Amino acid sequence: MSDTAPDTTAAPEEPDGTPVPTPRSREDLEAEVAVLRGEVARLRAGEEPVAPHDPLTTGGHLLWVLGHATAEMRQHLAGLLVRSVRAASQCAELDHATTIAVLQRRVDGYGDVIAHARTEAERLQRTEGPEGRAAAMALTYALLPEVG
Repeated sequence: MSDTAPDTTAAPEEPDGTPVPTPRSREDLEAEVAVLRGEVARLRAGEEPVAPHDPLTTGGHLLWVLGHATAEMRQHLAGLLVRSVRAASQCAELDHATTIAVLQRRVDGYGDVIAHARTEAERLQRTEGPEGRAAAMALTYALLPEVG
């Protein structure tokens, strides 16, 4: 018989050396479950279920998708959102809407110029001499992208 008894004060360990979880009371476990359920409810607040291929039309849809997606998908969607917000912010800062409106007015104004050039090309085609025909051909050639 050995004089040394096993040490019963050391924390029990699994065969791989990790500590064995300390048994907890039912009350402790119920309190932890209540805390975790509250956390899940907080994370799910505002979610609106949406079918897999339906468009995301509300913030609640986005929250639902994020709440049910894999970590990789959440990262991907978050990256898309960040890029979209950055692009929208830059557009607002650079006043792209006004720039587009100004350019659209210019394009609309070119319709009158093109109509005038067509009329002039038709008139020049009826002109005698090589100069008139050359001018008509040049104007017609310049208008080719518009034809069709």
